[in-house]
Amino acid sequence: MSWIKVFSIQLIVFFAVLGLVEVGVSLFYEKPESYSLESFIESRPEPFKDDGEFEQIVKNFNGKCKAPAMLHKDGLTTYASDFSCGGESYINGKRLTLPNNEDYKSTIHVFGGSTVWGTGATDQKTIPSLIASSLTDKKVRVLNYGISSFVASQQNNHLKAFLSDVLPGDTVVYYDGANDFWNGVMLGNAGGNIIGYNIENRFDVYIYIVKNWLSKNLKTYQLLSDIRRGRVGKPINTCAVNIETASQNVEEAALFYASAISEAKSISESKGASFYHFLQPTLLDVDVLSEYEEMVILQDPCWPIARELKESYDKIFLNYSTISIDLSERFNNKNVFFDNVHVSSKGNKLIASDILSKLGYK
Repeated sequence: MSWIKVFSIQLIVFFAVLGLVEVGVSLFYEKPESYSLESFIESRPEPFKDDGEFEQIVKNFNGKCKAPAMLHKDGLTTYASDFSCGGESYINGKRLTLPNNEDYKSTIHVFGGSTVWGTGATDQKTIPSLIASSLTDKKVRVLNYGISSFVASQQNNHLKAFLSDVLPGDTVVYYDGANDFWNGVMLGNAGGNIIGYNIENRFDVYIYIVKNWLSKNLKTYQLLSDIRRGRVGKPINTCAVNIETASQNVEEAALFYASAISEAKSISESKGASFYHFLQPTLLDVDVLSEYEEMVILQDPCWPIARELKESYDKIFLNYSTISIDLSERFNNKNVFFDNVHVSSKGNKLIASDILSKLGYK
C-alpha cells in the first residue's frame, strides 16, 4: 500500500503547487473578460428595453429554468417531458401556442428552429402565437413545431411524423435558414444536422467544453494561452472556421437546403395542404450595422466571417428555391437581435405580420 501513499502525497503536492501558481498569477495577470450571453441578456439589451415580460424571459438565460433532456431517435428530436418555466411551455411535443383556438376548421402548422420555438419570447409572443392572436375570428388553429437547432431536413422528419394531423385545406409554414446556412457552410455538414455534427464530433466538443471552462476559471490557463498566441492581456479573438474553406461549401449547402424545402412542399401538398417557405433574417443579413449591432456581431469572431458569405449563399439558394419568400433583410435598422439570429418579440411581431400578409389574411 506504500505506493498508494506515495501517489496520494504526490497528487496533494501537485495540486498545492498548482494552487500556489494560480494565486501568484492572479496577483499580476488581469484576465480578459469573456463574453457571456447570460450576462448580456441580464443587462437588458436594446431588444428587451420595452418588453414587459422581460423578468420571465431572463429566467431562460440565467439558469433559473432547466428544460428536460432532449431525446434524439429515428430522426426526431423531442424533450423528454412536458415543462413550463420562464414563459416557455412545451406540451404534447410542441411549444404552447396562445390563444388556443378550439373552434377551428383549418390549421396552420409552423415549422422551424429556435426562432419558431420563440427563444427570447414568452408563449404569447412567439411567431405562431402572434399569428394565432390575429386569427381568433377566422376559425383557424396555429401549432408551433419549432425545435432549437433544427435544419430543414429535420423539420421534414417532424412534418412526416405529424403528417396525420395535416388535413386538406391546412397550411404548412416553414420559417428558417440560419441553421441550414451555419450547418452547411460554416460546419461543412450540409447532409447532416447540427445535433448530428455534435454527436459525431463529440470528442472535439468535449475538448472545447473543457478548454472553455479552463479559460473562464483559471488565470494560469488563460495566461499560457495568451503567451502561446502572443496576445498577453488581450482577449482571444479568432474563429476556428477558415473563410476560404467555408466559401467552398456555399453552393453545395444552398442546393441541399433548396432540395429540403422542395421536399417539404411535396410532403405538404400530398396531404392537400398549402405550403409556404420564408427565408428568415439574421444579423448576418443586415446591410449597414448600427452601433448596437456592431457590438453584438463582434461577440463571436465567427459571425463577421459568416456575414461575408451569407449574401452569396442566399442568392444561390433563392435561385434554386423559387417558391421561397425572402425576408432576409426584414430587420435592417431595427435593433431587434440579441445574438446573430435570435430576436425579441419586437421582431416576432414584424415576421408574424409578414406571414399573415403572404397567407392572405391582411
